[in-house]
Amino acid sequence: MSIKLLPNHRETRKSMASFSTPACCSSPVFRRLAASLVAVIIFYTLYYSSSASPKATYPGGSRVQLDQPVLTIDAKPEETTAPPPPPKNPFPRRRISDDLQKTLKWEPPTGFTDHYPSYYEYNDRDYDPNRWEGFPQNTKLFLNSSERQLRTPQDYPHPYNPVLADDTRTVQKAKEHLIGPCDGPHGHILGNDEKDVISAYKGLPQGFPQPSFGSFSALGLDDQACFDRYSRLGPYGINETDESAHQSMIKFNWNNVRWGDLQNRCMLKNQARFKNKETPALKPGTIPAKPAGDAIKKAREKAQRTNRENRNNAPEYKPRTAVLIRTWSDYEYQENDMHAIRSLITELNLQSGGQYHVFLFVHVKDNNIPIFTDEVAYRQALATYVPEEFRDMAILWAEGVGVDWYPKIGEWSAYYQQFMPLQWFSNTHPEFDFVWNWEMDARYIGHHHHFLQQITNFAKAQPRKYLWEINARYYIPEEHGDYEAFRFESNRLVEASKSHTKPVWGPQTWHESQKTFGPSPPTSEDEDNFDWGVGEEADFISLLPIWDPRHTRWSQRDVLFNFPASPESNAEDPWPHIPRRVFINTLSRLSKDLLHAMHFENSAGLAMCSEMWPATTALHHGFKAVYAPHPIWMWNEWPAKYLDDVFNADGWGAGSFKNGHTVDDGRGAGYEPELERQGLPQNGTGPNREGKAARWGQEGDSPYNADREHNFAGFSWYYWTDLPRVIYWRWLGWKAGYRIVTIRETPRVVDALGLAGGAEWENEHGRMCLPSMLLHPVKNVRRATADELASDAASISH
Repeated sequence: MSIKLLPNHRETRKSMASFSTPACCSSPVFRRLAASLVAVIIFYTLYYSSSASPKATYPGGSRVQLDQPVLTIDAKPEETTAPPPPPKNPFPRRRISDDLQKTLKWEPPTGFTDHYPSYYEYNDRDYDPNRWEGFPQNTKLFLNSSERQLRTPQDYPHPYNPVLADDTRTVQKAKEHLIGPCDGPHGHILGNDEKDVISAYKGLPQGFPQPSFGSFSALGLDDQACFDRYSRLGPYGINETDESAHQSMIKFNWNNVRWGDLQNRCMLKNQARFKNKETPALKPGTIPAKPAGDAIKKAREKAQRTNRENRNNAPEYKPRTAVLIRTWSDYEYQENDMHAIRSLITELNLQSGGQYHVFLFVHVKDNNIPIFTDEVAYRQALATYVPEEFRDMAILWAEGVGVDWYPKIGEWSAYYQQFMPLQWFSNTHPEFDFVWNWEMDARYIGHHHHFLQQITNFAKAQPRKYLWEINARYYIPEEHGDYEAFRFESNRLVEASKSHTKPVWGPQTWHESQKTFGPSPPTSEDEDNFDWGVGEEADFISLLPIWDPRHTRWSQRDVLFNFPASPESNAEDPWPHIPRRVFINTLSRLSKDLLHAMHFENSAGLAMCSEMWPATTALHHGFKAVYAPHPIWMWNEWPAKYLDDVFNADGWGAGSFKNGHTVDDGRGAGYEPELERQGLPQNGTGPNREGKAARWGQEGDSPYNADREHNFAGFSWYYWTDLPRVIYWRWLGWKAGYRIVTIRETPRVVDALGLAGGAEWENEHGRMCLPSMLLHPVKNVRRATADELASDAASISH
């Protein structure tokens, strides 16, 4: 009888290889015989356990489907009965396959010696961070995006206000008050006039591509509406005298608008909807007294009691959320910035009855200006740094907040401590239950309230069991199916990972003496049937995965301040005992409880870099954190399997790291390709040659490593990528060409469409009509000059 594993079943190979043998029996021959014996044992164990025991259940009563055979057995059947069918593998895993090897074969461009990562150092490796540059360009983003291509031709868009529909449905289900209509910037009650609300076309252009990551359906977002620039930004002043616009906008003096006053009046008109009815205090003065630790604890306990009361009874109160738009003293406001800020205020506050309150949160970089002690200096700074229409909704702050409140930290720069001013804001504005940290270079094509509310609802619906693990995984619909299938498969893989990783359950303290502020689990993990956390507001919401950096080569994994070392600390790993989590791009939502916990830890002198601090504090204290998989598009058309292998890498390709590159694939010396083909255990020394279930992006082959991070350069949502600019410029009717963005090289245009966009393009193709999408970064939004366009044209390469 011969026994062999079918290809691509690394989990089963790993479990076989993990059996230890006595030293006297460590020869390769003996180990292969032992592996065969173990395979037989596994076969019959799986067979009898699957036939005699009920299958594991997950939310909704779904059962684990065993859908792939693990073993094939070449044996003569017994004369009396046929052999039972082979069991199927509930945890299918992939390794670097022959198909993937073929994918990696390409001809990189020549003559670019400054490109990082180098085009020429990956020929003999099992990964290439530049490979995506050779995939076909996703030109459908632009060629299949015109209002002329809608399935149902429409001359004009229709008024679009999802807040009213959402509010009516909510009131019908619970004892809540309908939104009282509020005054708008034009001096009358907001209605469905084209000057007051945005408009949308029904449906999407035919052939517009699906997002590569995330989905509309997962978050409950509207995927049957698209917006051109006039329907989206018309109410906020775009091209008010442009005759080509379909809206009959008249020239309006926006400097006469007082957005802060409008927001306060709207909230007061709807105050019955809220438990905390205070209007925000914007007057300058001395820094408010620092709340003591016991005051924070009492406030937290009061908030938790209120939350429990609201959950136990029909929900009668809406939580209040502050949206802090981050700008700084020398920020140059472009016309489009004004449109974006006006849209945030109107859609989040005035149309929601004051549920959200939008602030301009302005960093005064000159620490010599006494904005906290001198009212005259404050007013002068306000007049100098803030456009007139936003001055009564602006809050000025400086890094002195961190120095004064957290003297033990020693590092107070906004780069490393972006959330210190949010902690200050929350402690001095306790009327807000949540705070969105909103970046000025983000743009949302769609309705802001609908987006934030659907994200909030999604996060609230997530169970806590395996949530931290699934937060690390990118959802790729083409590869994973719908979100329920993705969640189901992820749960199974987390179950399979328990041999090497213990799932998070409750607070994950870094020291036994650490005081925690989050709730304790109501039961054990095994007893919980994905119930804990359902219906619980998330304390932290991120728009990209939340992951563990400790075994990666992410550049800031060890940027910690004042944490003590442990006996296991060394130069390579200074803090092995400190659990950590990271999220990229700090646009996120934080609860008042979480901000208070961050304040408490900072007050004790402990801190981390901005991308680690909120998520890690949530992990330590047992707060609920959720990654919301909103739609993200890519510049190139990646094969879905390759996309999954790169961004959800689990350690199979993890090897040694040198000079900014992973220098081998992790299989190490002694690797035998024939054993790999047969699925037999290896004799090699590679530390991660079999991969680790549910360690998505968190091992040595992490996409966040220095060279592999180049894979993100084609995202529509990341912190450095040119695709958002190109989409937004062309949507605005301006010429633009996609530029390869690298660390060292001067950006050059690599675009099959050239410098597309503008009047001639729209005469031929029509205006772009895009679905709801969040873009970042979109900086310095202005039409390119003739010289800039000429420079881009000269750099074009295909």
